[in-house]
Amino acid sequence: LTEQEPDVPIVVLYVDVVGYSDLHSVYGGRGADQILRQIGRRLRTLAGRLHLSARQIRNDLEREKSLDFSHTRLYDRLWQLAERKAGRALPREQMPDILLQSPKIQRKLTTAWFAKRVEWRYDRCLARAR
Repeated sequence: LTEQEPDVPIVVLYVDVVGYSDLHSVYGGRGADQILRQIGRRLRTLAGRLHLSARQIRNDLEREKSLDFSHTRLYDRLWQLAERKAGRALPREQMPDILLQSPKIQRKLTTAWFAKRVEWRYDRCLARAR
Protein backbone atom coordinates (compact mmCIF):
# COMPACT_ATOMS: atom_id res chain seq x y z
CA LEU A 1 0.00 0.00 0.00
CA THR A 2 2.82 2.35 -0.81
CA GLU A 3 3.96 4.22 -3.86
CA GLN A 4 6.81 1.72 -4.18
CA GLU A 5 4.39 -1.24 -4.28
CA PRO A 6 1.97 -0.33 -7.09
CA ASP A 7 0.87 -3.93 -7.71
CA VAL A 8 -0.18 -4.64 -4.14
CA PRO A 9 -3.99 -4.54 -3.86
CA ILE A 10 -5.35 -1.62 -1.90
CA VAL A 11 -7.43 -2.66 1.07
CA VAL A 12 -9.61 -0.13 2.81
CA LEU A 13 -9.55 -1.09 6.47
CA TYR A 14 -11.67 0.69 9.03
CA VAL A 15 -9.77 1.06 12.25
CA ASP A 16 -10.66 3.12 15.28
CA VAL A 17 -7.66 5.35 14.67
CA VAL A 18 -8.40 8.22 17.02
CA GLY A 19 -9.65 6.27 20.04
CA TYR A 20 -7.75 3.02 19.93
CA SER A 21 -8.93 1.28 23.09
CA ASP A 22 -9.67 -2.01 21.25
CA LEU A 23 -6.22 -2.09 19.67
CA HIS A 24 -4.71 -1.24 23.02
CA SER A 25 -6.53 -4.04 24.83
CA VAL A 26 -5.56 -6.63 22.19
CA TYR A 27 -1.98 -5.61 21.34
CA GLY A 28 -0.96 -3.58 24.37
CA GLY A 29 0.13 0.04 24.33
CA ARG A 30 3.31 -0.43 22.28
CA GLY A 31 1.62 -2.71 19.74
CA ALA A 32 -1.34 -0.37 19.28
CA ASP A 33 0.96 2.62 18.86
CA GLN A 34 2.99 0.73 16.27
CA ILE A 35 -0.15 -0.20 14.28
CA LEU A 36 -1.43 3.38 14.35
CA ARG A 37 1.95 4.77 13.27
CA GLN A 38 2.01 2.33 10.36
CA ILE A 39 -1.51 3.34 9.29
CA GLY A 40 -0.50 7.00 9.53
CA ARG A 41 2.62 6.41 7.42
CA ARG A 42 0.63 4.57 4.77
CA LEU A 43 -2.00 7.29 4.59
CA ARG A 44 0.67 10.00 4.34
CA THR A 45 2.32 7.99 1.54
CA LEU A 46 -1.00 8.00 -0.28
CA ALA A 47 -1.66 11.69 0.42
CA GLY A 48 -0.47 12.77 -3.03
CA ARG A 49 -2.63 10.22 -4.85
CA LEU A 50 -5.56 11.18 -2.64
CA HIS A 51 -4.90 14.90 -3.28
CA LEU A 52 -5.08 15.54 0.47
CA SER A 53 -2.62 17.08 2.88
CA ALA A 54 -1.56 15.34 6.09
CA ARG A 55 -3.67 17.89 8.00
CA GLN A 56 -6.75 17.14 5.85
CA ILE A 57 -6.27 13.40 6.43
CA ARG A 58 -5.99 13.95 10.18
CA ASN A 59 -9.08 16.20 10.23
CA ASP A 60 -11.12 13.57 8.40
CA LEU A 61 -9.84 10.78 10.68
CA GLU A 62 -10.97 12.80 13.69
CA ARG A 63 -14.53 12.55 12.31
CA GLU A 64 -14.38 8.74 12.12
CA LYS A 65 -16.94 8.26 14.88
CA SER A 66 -19.48 10.66 13.39
CA LEU A 67 -22.26 9.70 11.00
CA ASP A 68 -20.85 11.96 8.31
CA PHE A 69 -17.44 10.21 8.19
CA SER A 70 -18.56 8.40 5.04
CA HIS A 71 -18.93 11.82 3.41
CA THR A 72 -15.37 12.95 4.09
CA ARG A 73 -12.84 13.49 1.32
CA LEU A 74 -10.58 10.82 2.81
CA TYR A 75 -13.32 8.18 2.80
CA ASP A 76 -14.45 9.03 -0.74
CA ARG A 77 -10.97 9.19 -2.19
CA LEU A 78 -9.79 5.96 -0.56
CA TRP A 79 -12.78 4.17 -2.07
CA GLN A 80 -12.14 5.75 -5.47
CA LEU A 81 -8.52 4.65 -5.31
CA ALA A 82 -9.46 1.12 -4.25
CA GLU A 83 -12.05 0.81 -7.03
CA ARG A 84 -9.63 2.09 -9.66
CA LYS A 85 -7.12 -0.49 -8.47
CA ALA A 86 -9.73 -3.27 -8.48
CA GLY A 87 -11.14 -2.19 -11.83
CA ARG A 88 -14.69 -2.49 -10.55
CA ALA A 89 -17.12 -1.14 -7.98
CA LEU A 90 -16.49 -2.58 -4.53
CA PRO A 91 -19.18 -3.28 -1.94
CA ARG A 92 -19.40 -0.62 0.75
CA GLU A 93 -21.30 -2.77 3.19
CA GLN A 94 -21.56 -6.47 3.70
CA MET A 95 -23.53 -8.60 6.09
CA PRO A 96 -21.07 -10.52 8.28
CA ASP A 97 -21.43 -14.24 7.70
CA ILE A 98 -20.01 -15.58 10.95
CA LEU A 99 -20.86 -19.10 12.03
CA LEU A 100 -22.85 -19.09 15.28
CA GLN A 101 -21.81 -21.76 17.74
CA SER A 102 -23.45 -22.76 20.99
CA PRO A 103 -24.34 -26.00 22.76
CA LYS A 104 -28.00 -25.18 22.01
CA ILE A 105 -27.47 -24.70 18.26
CA GLN A 106 -27.77 -28.02 16.44
CA ARG A 107 -27.54 -26.82 12.83
CA LYS A 108 -25.35 -24.48 10.81
CA LEU A 109 -26.52 -20.94 11.57
CA THR A 110 -24.77 -17.70 10.70
CA THR A 111 -25.13 -14.05 11.64
CA ALA A 112 -26.54 -13.43 8.14
CA TRP A 113 -29.23 -16.08 8.71
CA PHE A 114 -30.05 -14.56 12.09
CA ALA A 115 -30.36 -11.02 10.65
CA LYS A 116 -32.64 -12.22 7.85
CA ARG A 117 -34.76 -14.13 10.36
CA VAL A 118 -35.14 -11.04 12.57
CA GLU A 119 -36.13 -8.96 9.54
CA TRP A 120 -38.67 -11.60 8.46
CA ARG A 121 -40.24 -11.69 11.94
CA TYR A 122 -40.33 -7.88 12.05
CA ASP A 123 -42.09 -7.72 8.67
CA ARG A 124 -44.64 -10.33 9.83
CA CYS A 125 -45.29 -8.34 12.97
CA LEU A 126 -45.86 -5.15 10.97
CA ALA A 127 -48.21 -6.97 8.60
CA ARG A 128 -50.30 -8.24 11.54
CA ALA A 129 -50.54 -4.71 12.97
CA ARG A 130 -52.10 -3.39 9.76
